[in-house]
Amino acid sequence: VGLRQKLAPHWHTYWKNSGDAGAPPEIRLSLPEGAAAGGIVWPGPDRIPAGPVMNYGYETEIVFPIQVTVPRDAAPGQSFAVSAEAEWLVCERECIPEKGSFRLEIPVGDTTVAASEDIMAAFATADTRKPMPGPWASRLTAQREAVGLTVEGADLTDAAIKSAYFYPATWGVIDHAAPQQLSLSDGTLTLALTKGQTFN
Repeated sequence: VGLRQKLAPHWHTYWKNSGDAGAPPEIRLSLPEGAAAGGIVWPGPDRIPAGPVMNYGYETEIVFPIQVTVPRDAAPGQSFAVSAEAEWLVCERECIPEKGSFRLEIPVGDTTVAASEDIMAAFATADTRKPMPGPWASRLTAQREAVGLTVEGADLTDAAIKSAYFYPATWGVIDHAAPQQLSLSDGTLTLALTKGQTFN
Protein backbone atom coordinates (compact mmCIF):
# COMPACT_ATOMS: atom_id res chain seq x y z
CA VAL A 1 0.00 0.00 0.00
CA GLY A 2 1.12 3.58 -0.23
CA LEU A 3 0.30 7.24 0.24
CA ARG A 4 0.17 8.85 -3.19
CA GLN A 5 0.61 12.59 -3.56
CA LYS A 6 -0.11 14.53 -6.75
CA LEU A 7 1.36 18.00 -6.41
CA ALA A 8 0.34 21.21 -8.13
CA PRO A 9 3.02 22.90 -10.29
CA HIS A 10 5.81 24.53 -8.22
CA TRP A 11 4.73 22.73 -5.02
CA HIS A 12 6.73 20.01 -3.28
CA THR A 13 6.64 17.58 -0.38
CA TYR A 14 9.48 16.04 1.60
CA TRP A 15 11.84 13.07 1.98
CA LYS A 16 12.67 11.41 5.34
CA ASN A 17 15.44 14.03 5.75
CA SER A 18 13.69 17.15 4.58
CA GLY A 19 16.92 19.14 4.47
CA ASP A 20 17.04 22.69 5.81
CA ALA A 21 13.27 23.12 6.11
CA GLY A 22 10.06 21.14 6.00
CA ALA A 23 9.04 17.83 7.53
CA PRO A 24 8.61 14.28 6.20
CA PRO A 25 5.18 12.68 5.95
CA GLU A 26 3.98 10.43 8.76
CA ILE A 27 1.74 7.43 8.10
CA ARG A 28 0.18 5.33 10.88
CA LEU A 29 -1.56 2.12 9.83
CA SER A 30 -4.25 0.18 11.69
CA LEU A 31 -4.36 -3.48 10.64
CA PRO A 32 -6.35 -6.60 11.51
CA GLU A 33 -4.93 -9.01 14.07
CA GLY A 34 -2.14 -11.11 12.58
CA ALA A 35 -1.20 -8.54 9.95
CA ALA A 36 2.07 -6.60 9.96
CA ALA A 37 3.53 -3.57 8.22
CA GLY A 38 7.02 -2.24 7.64
CA GLY A 39 8.06 1.40 7.46
CA ILE A 40 7.93 3.68 4.46
CA VAL A 41 10.23 2.48 1.65
CA TRP A 42 11.52 5.97 0.84
CA PRO A 43 12.01 6.78 -2.86
CA GLY A 44 15.21 8.70 -3.53
CA PRO A 45 14.57 12.47 -3.38
CA ASP A 46 15.29 15.46 -5.57
CA ARG A 47 17.22 18.55 -4.50
CA ILE A 48 14.91 21.53 -4.03
CA PRO A 49 16.90 24.74 -3.50
CA ALA A 50 15.11 27.66 -1.85
CA GLY A 51 17.29 30.75 -1.67
CA PRO A 52 20.24 30.01 0.64
CA VAL A 53 18.92 26.63 1.83
CA MET A 54 18.58 23.15 0.33
CA ASN A 55 15.60 20.87 0.82
CA TYR A 56 15.13 17.22 -0.17
CA GLY A 57 11.80 16.06 -1.50
CA TYR A 58 9.53 15.51 -4.46
CA GLU A 59 7.63 17.50 -7.03
CA THR A 60 4.79 16.56 -9.42
CA GLU A 61 3.90 13.11 -7.99
CA ILE A 62 5.24 10.51 -5.57
CA VAL A 63 4.10 7.36 -3.78
CA PHE A 64 5.35 6.46 -0.30
CA PRO A 65 5.10 2.63 -0.31
CA ILE A 66 4.64 0.46 2.78
CA GLN A 67 4.79 -3.34 2.64
CA VAL A 68 1.88 -5.01 4.44
CA THR A 69 1.77 -8.73 5.28
CA VAL A 70 -1.69 -10.30 5.26
CA PRO A 71 -2.65 -12.57 8.21
CA ARG A 72 -1.90 -16.23 7.57
CA ASP A 73 -5.47 -17.22 8.34
CA ALA A 74 -6.97 -14.85 5.75
CA ALA A 75 -9.20 -16.94 3.48
CA PRO A 76 -10.61 -16.37 -0.01
CA GLY A 77 -13.92 -14.56 0.18
CA GLN A 78 -12.91 -12.47 3.16
CA SER A 79 -11.78 -8.86 3.02
CA PHE A 80 -8.68 -7.32 4.57
CA ALA A 81 -9.08 -3.81 5.99
CA VAL A 82 -6.21 -1.32 6.07
CA SER A 83 -6.83 2.02 7.78
CA ALA A 84 -4.36 4.91 7.84
CA GLU A 85 -3.93 8.28 9.49
CA ALA A 86 -1.43 10.43 7.61
CA GLU A 87 0.07 13.90 7.97
CA TRP A 88 2.27 15.68 5.44
CA LEU A 89 3.54 19.11 4.47
CA VAL A 90 3.36 20.73 1.04
CA CYS A 91 5.24 23.91 0.22
CA GLU A 92 5.70 26.50 -2.47
CA ARG A 93 6.54 29.96 -1.09
CA GLU A 94 4.44 29.10 1.95
CA CYS A 95 3.89 25.70 3.57
CA ILE A 96 0.56 24.04 4.29
CA PRO A 97 0.23 21.11 6.73
CA GLU A 98 -2.30 18.56 5.52
CA LYS A 99 -3.74 15.34 6.92
CA GLY A 100 -6.10 12.60 5.91
CA SER A 101 -7.85 9.45 7.08
CA PHE A 102 -8.02 6.55 4.66
CA ARG A 103 -9.45 3.03 4.56
CA LEU A 104 -8.98 0.23 2.04
CA GLU A 105 -11.12 -2.92 1.97
CA ILE A 106 -8.98 -5.39 0.06
CA PRO A 107 -10.66 -8.63 -1.04
CA VAL A 108 -8.80 -11.84 -0.23
CA GLY A 109 -8.63 -14.30 -3.13
CA ASP A 110 -6.58 -17.15 -4.53
CA THR A 111 -5.72 -15.24 -7.72
CA THR A 112 -3.85 -11.99 -8.33
CA VAL A 113 -5.92 -8.96 -9.30
CA ALA A 114 -3.92 -6.23 -11.00
CA ALA A 115 -4.39 -2.61 -10.00
CA SER A 116 -5.11 0.02 -12.63
CA GLU A 117 -2.28 0.91 -14.99
CA ASP A 118 -2.15 4.39 -13.46
CA ILE A 119 -1.61 3.05 -9.94
CA MET A 120 0.87 0.39 -11.09
CA ALA A 121 2.88 3.07 -12.93
CA ALA A 122 2.97 5.28 -9.82
CA PHE A 123 4.30 2.42 -7.66
CA ALA A 124 6.80 1.45 -10.39
CA THR A 125 8.16 5.01 -10.43
CA ALA A 126 8.64 4.95 -6.65
CA ASP A 127 10.35 1.56 -6.94
CA THR A 128 12.85 2.77 -9.55
CA ARG A 129 13.80 5.66 -7.22
CA LYS A 130 14.42 3.36 -4.25
CA PRO A 131 18.07 3.51 -3.12
CA MET A 132 19.87 0.19 -3.53
CA PRO A 133 22.98 -1.12 -1.75
CA GLY A 134 26.09 -0.51 -3.80
CA PRO A 135 28.87 -3.03 -4.42
CA TRP A 136 31.62 -0.52 -3.63
CA ALA A 137 33.74 0.03 -0.55
CA SER A 138 33.28 3.46 1.04
CA ARG A 139 34.77 5.49 3.85
CA LEU A 140 34.19 8.83 5.49
CA THR A 141 36.99 11.09 6.70
CA ALA A 142 36.74 14.39 8.56
CA GLN A 143 39.12 17.27 9.22
CA ARG A 144 37.90 20.45 10.94
CA GLU A 145 34.88 21.61 8.92
CA ALA A 146 35.52 19.34 5.92
CA VAL A 147 34.18 15.86 5.29
CA GLY A 148 35.36 13.52 2.55
CA LEU A 149 33.25 10.66 1.23
CA THR A 150 35.37 8.21 -0.79
CA VAL A 151 33.93 5.30 -2.78
CA GLU A 152 36.16 2.71 -4.46
CA GLY A 153 35.37 0.22 -7.20
CA ALA A 154 36.89 -0.86 -10.49
CA ASP A 155 33.85 0.33 -12.47
CA LEU A 156 34.00 3.89 -11.13
CA THR A 157 35.47 5.56 -14.20
CA ASP A 158 35.14 8.87 -16.04
CA ALA A 159 33.14 7.06 -18.72
CA ALA A 160 30.67 5.58 -16.23
CA ILE A 161 30.16 8.48 -13.78
CA LYS A 162 28.82 11.83 -14.95
CA SER A 163 27.76 13.23 -11.55
CA ALA A 164 27.36 12.20 -7.92
CA TYR A 165 25.56 13.63 -4.90
CA PHE A 166 25.38 12.52 -1.27
CA TYR A 167 21.93 12.61 0.37
CA PRO A 168 22.34 12.14 4.14
CA ALA A 169 19.59 10.02 5.68
CA THR A 170 19.45 12.22 8.80
CA TRP A 171 19.42 15.97 9.28
CA GLY A 172 22.55 17.91 10.19
CA VAL A 173 25.27 15.45 9.18
CA ILE A 174 26.42 17.77 6.38
CA ASP A 175 25.67 21.34 5.35
CA HIS A 176 22.87 20.60 2.87
CA ALA A 177 23.30 23.83 0.91
CA ALA A 178 27.10 23.68 0.58
CA PRO A 179 28.54 22.58 -2.78
CA GLN A 180 29.65 18.97 -3.10
CA GLN A 181 32.88 18.88 -5.08
CA LEU A 182 33.32 15.67 -7.11
CA SER A 183 36.74 14.29 -7.99
CA LEU A 184 37.17 11.06 -9.90
CA SER A 185 40.10 8.93 -10.92
CA ASP A 186 39.74 5.41 -12.24
CA GLY A 187 38.45 3.30 -9.39
CA THR A 188 38.03 6.11 -6.85
CA LEU A 189 35.24 8.67 -6.45
CA THR A 190 35.48 11.39 -3.79
CA LEU A 191 32.95 14.00 -2.70
CA ALA A 192 34.21 16.97 -0.67
CA LEU A 193 31.46 17.93 1.79
CA THR A 194 30.99 20.45 4.58
CA LYS A 195 30.17 19.35 8.14
CA GLY A 196 26.69 19.95 9.44
CA GLN A 197 25.55 20.95 12.90
CA THR A 198 25.18 17.39 14.25
CA PHE A 199 28.25 15.74 12.67
CA ASN A 200 30.29 13.73 15.20
